[in-house]
Amino acid sequence: MSSEFIDKIREYMDSFGMLSPGRRVVVGVSGGADSVALLRVLCELRGSGEYGNLLLTAVHINHMIRGEEADRDEHFVQKLCETLGVELKVFCKDIPAMAREQHLTEEEAGRLFRYECFENEAGEAARIAVAHNKDDLAETVLYNMIRGSSILGLAGIKPVRGRIIRPLLMTSREEIEAYLASISQDYITDSTNLKTDYARNKIRLSIMPELKKINEGAAEHIVDIAMDAERLGDDIRREVGDSDSSKESSNIIDIDRLLGLTSLAQGELILQKLEYVAGRRKDITREHISLVRGLADLESGKRVSLPYGMTAERVYGNIIIHGPSDEAAQDAKQEPAGKLVIETFPYATGMEISRDP
Repeated sequence: MSSEFIDKIREYMDSFGMLSPGRRVVVGVSGGADSVALLRVLCELRGSGEYGNLLLTAVHINHMIRGEEADRDEHFVQKLCETLGVELKVFCKDIPAMAREQHLTEEEAGRLFRYECFENEAGEAARIAVAHNKDDLAETVLYNMIRGSSILGLAGIKPVRGRIIRPLLMTSREEIEAYLASISQDYITDSTNLKTDYARNKIRLSIMPELKKINEGAAEHIVDIAMDAERLGDDIRREVGDSDSSKESSNIIDIDRLLGLTSLAQGELILQKLEYVAGRRKDITREHISLVRGLADLESGKRVSLPYGMTAERVYGNIIIHGPSDEAAQDAKQEPAGKLVIETFPYATGMEISRDP
């Protein structure tokens, strides 16, 4: 089981060119089954073959949410890394406080801080390996669907995004746990993963089990859809192209160009512009894309409101996306829509004023 599992991960990594010999890799390790399996596999690869000189650094985040349990997790990861001879960096952050300060959920704040730590530790050249698996991918597709994602959003989690790699993405949670059992490797369970306070946990603990009762291969079929969406996304991104990627036009949509695209490509072009202005795609749904697309059918001067304080405005042959910072300046530049003429007429007490308009 052990060698077959490692061979499967190696082949998957090779198919996406995730690593090269001598590459330094920052590995996110929470202490859960997925991240422990990822670290063990990379350690095995480090000791043989073309990946024989991989340089590994583990990163563990103490979110300061679960008190003694969080300290237990940190201690577990420290012992594991000592046993495997892997350098470990630990970062602590009061995530509940960060969430309150930045008006985020604890889930969002935790993710932001994790990836900030990964990026800082990785520096300029290292890859960042995280332990998302096939079940995570299926759950993300459902989550995106429920939140109103476009078809391209159904691609869910990508195997490679920038320098972030996900070697376990086509491996099921069941396979991961079986691998760990085969090498007698223990792991820990985060108690928050067993609560339905978070939307993703509700999908994992309540919805997916019900779907698997209907069809045991439910997760596999959802992943197949994600892969189809990813291939479709590649075709659409090629159609959209990058001719509008310069900074000068990154918030401007040429309406003639927009209308010349297929409907899905129109949505992707609009989403690219909104992402540039907002700095993210999260919470931008098909409804918002439809609002922007609708401006192409309206007269110049019409506006719609969008997430993150953005607005979109029809300005002659273009649609311009405004961020919150330039709204005041934009309003100040607005020309009056018309002219108001006021005339003064003399009036004497008792004068009869006509009611004729």
